[in-house]
Amino acid sequence: MKKTLLLSAILLSPASGAILAGFNAFSGDPTGGPYTVESPDEGLPVFSTSTFTKTTHSQSSGGSGDGTYGPSLAVEAGTANNGLIRVTSTATLTLRYVGSGDPYQLTFLHFDANRATTNTTGLNLTARLNGGSASTYEAFAAGSGTNQTGGGTLYDYDDYSWDLSSFVMNPGDVLTIAFAADSARLDNIAVTGEMIPEPSQALLLLFSSCAFSFHRRRKAA
Repeated sequence: MKKTLLLSAILLSPASGAILAGFNAFSGDPTGGPYTVESPDEGLPVFSTSTFTKTTHSQSSGGSGDGTYGPSLAVEAGTANNGLIRVTSTATLTLRYVGSGDPYQLTFLHFDANRATTNTTGLNLTARLNGGSASTYEAFAAGSGTNQTGGGTLYDYDDYSWDLSSFVMNPGDVLTIAFAADSARLDNIAVTGEMIPEPSQALLLLFSSCAFSFHRRRKAA
């Protein structure tokens, strides 16, 4: 019986922590935006039309050098120090679920960020699903967070993860996340989530696991 329950749990559990859309490489647009990164560098096909709009410029070199989205989620190989976004007003990530399929339970927004100057007023985020009520997050306040260090285009970054589990996206849904700062740098930005099986699919998987268990018991007898 324990084996049957374990098999059912495995079959019914959704894929965990998939990257829905991840942005880690930027073009080096000069000051004077807005500019739009037309699609993520990696992620699932149904989120491939997601965009990141910048109200200021980006750099095609420099940026976070740790090779992860946030604290530990690995970025695709060879992407360290390959660009960044500088925010002097607001930058907006737009996550679009196109096509058809099962709903997705969002899990986290991961990103790397630092203060571009020592007197920045902070970095604050606002998320809305289909223009609805806002969920907010303060990445760092005025006078906190990592300062830029060294010269040229290489900087130290802090790692951040924002819990987005209050959001579930269905086909056609649009999630917008605004990053507001007077002087901050962003890199390695990703939204993760888990597919939620439709009830009919979940019942089919449960029936299959029960049938498998019944067959094994008959064979043993």
